[in-house]
Amino acid sequence: MLKHAFQWVDTVWFHVASQNIRSQRAMEKIGGKLSHKLIKQLTIGPQENLFYKIERATFEG
Repeated sequence: MLKHAFQWVDTVWFHVASQNIRSQRAMEKIGGKLSHKLIKQLTIGPQENLFYKIERATFEG
């Protein structure tokens, strides 16, 4: 999937909920770097998301 995306873009972003530890670990395993966090106010309350990025120049695929 990433090889396909890197045909058109230099950076792929992933938005992961802060409670989703499994996806956070998966991002780190495939080379995702934590860029920043954002708290979004939803009708059910605040939700924190973590933003991971993978850049074409550092991707080993």
